[in-house]
Amino acid sequence: MIHPTALIQDRVVIGKRVHIGAYSIIGDVEPRTEEAHRLIIEDHVFIGPMTRIQVGQFRDTVIGQGTKIAGQCLIAHDCIIGKRCIIHDCATIHGMVILGDNVILGVGARIRPRVIIEANSYIGMGAIVVSDVPSGVVYVGIPAKYLRKRDIKHLSWWNFRVKIKKLRKLVGESLGGKQ
Repeated sequence: MIHPTALIQDRVVIGKRVHIGAYSIIGDVEPRTEEAHRLIIEDHVFIGPMTRIQVGQFRDTVIGQGTKIAGQCLIAHDCIIGKRCIIHDCATIHGMVILGDNVILGVGARIRPRVIIEANSYIGMGAIVVSDVPSGVVYVGIPAKYLRKRDIKHLSWWNFRVKIKKLRKLVGESLGGKQ
């Protein structure tokens, strides 16, 4: 669903079951750019209200499948956002940033240009990331520093269908019925 107040510019490719919130600007172009690449939004992506995502200047900007982007976020040109990422409110991702799969950015996190955040990492609320982040860690603070390893064995919560089936089974058993 695309909200009627959302602005979708040229060179935007939108996948299936994509939600774009109110007053979002999708496919924004930097003023100094004459030739621009595309913005590719893969399937099952949620983009909250008042979010701005730019097309690429040197390569396509990509939002990976299943990613959730909350309101009032900025994703600048040439970013590649992995699958199943969660980007909380007011996060800013500057140009040429790469986020691996299953990355979570806390509220108000800021990512400097050309930073790579590898898969399964967590960036804390208000953190400012100025250098690359390895896989499976938690970074917090200004500037963001290593806090601890991220316990990734609990990432099974990404698979909602499995959790729902287990919950239905438990509820059915507790009520004396079969599910």
